[in-house]
Amino acid sequence: MDLANKLKGKLNDLLMKSPKLANGLKTAGGMATGFMQNLLISEAMNYGLEQLSQYVDSDTITKAMILLSMLNSKSKKNQNQGITSNNKNSGNNDKSKKDKDLGNKDKEKPKDKDKTKDKTKDDPNKPKPKDQEADKSKGKTGDDSKDSSTSDSKKDGESSKESDDADRQKQIENSRDFAREQLDEHVKFLKDGGIKKPIDENGYGGGKYKPDVISAAVDITTVGGKQPKITFGYNGAREGQFNPSVMELHPDIVKIVQETKNKARNDPNNPYKDDDSFEIWHVENCAEIQAVNLLLWSGTKMENILIRTVNGRGNYKGPCKNCEKTFFDFINDFHE
Repeated sequence: MDLANKLKGKLNDLLMKSPKLANGLKTAGGMATGFMQNLLISEAMNYGLEQLSQYVDSDTITKAMILLSMLNSKSKKNQNQGITSNNKNSGNNDKSKKDKDLGNKDKEKPKDKDKTKDKTKDDPNKPKPKDQEADKSKGKTGDDSKDSSTSDSKKDGESSKESDDADRQKQIENSRDFAREQLDEHVKFLKDGGIKKPIDENGYGGGKYKPDVISAAVDITTVGGKQPKITFGYNGAREGQFNPSVMELHPDIVKIVQETKNKARNDPNNPYKDDDSFEIWHVENCAEIQAVNLLLWSGTKMENILIRTVNGRGNYKGPCKNCEKTFFDFINDFHE
């Protein structure tokens, strides 16, 4: 046994000193190592028995052979298990080495793809060609949509304005008809003595009030409603003259009356410029002034006022020169 151990030790030393032998034995697995061990052990036992026979009897030698045979059998069993284990480990090592080699090969695949990936990684926000086309299409669609929206809004605005203009024109037409109808009735009312003149201190006066000119002012935004707004004015605003439509002038009417007076005063060809008028009577004397003044006090805006004027008999009467200037921007029904 000492010899076997010595030989085994020598073999191990040889394996350590010779990497090539170690690699060869490793490649062969545990089979080669086991074979050499068995051979050495067998030779050692034979030598030992030969030496032992010189000192003991045959019976002792027989027992020793049986014992050595059992030990040898056990040793072979352990060695076989070691061989199997070594083979498995060798297989696993080969498999691991093979997987490692495959992994290295995968890593060493063409670098062109890696370069392509690297290029993509260099600018992850850079869109692909298809994305660029999609972006262009999207941008174009967005611009088209914006232009379309602007165009639609413009069309809607124009359509709305046209609709508003049509509605206002309709209001004017309805107000014109309304003013004419109401003037006819009002003239009849006056002829029937609807308004009486007051009796003075001396007992004079009384009787029907019969103005020479009658004007109607209509708020066109109220016509067609439950309470359309219309006021009547009569001519004649001299001091002491009876006129039930005369009252303090509204600030808005004062402003436009003053503008007419200024124009009259500054017109060198106006024969009545010294009286701040274009007529023999004062600007405030007209029936239109009284009718519009009353409507302004009711809260109506000047741009919504339509004016219609008739004489005492109910016939259409055109505006005087003063009213042409004063109510130039108003809605005027200057037609028979």
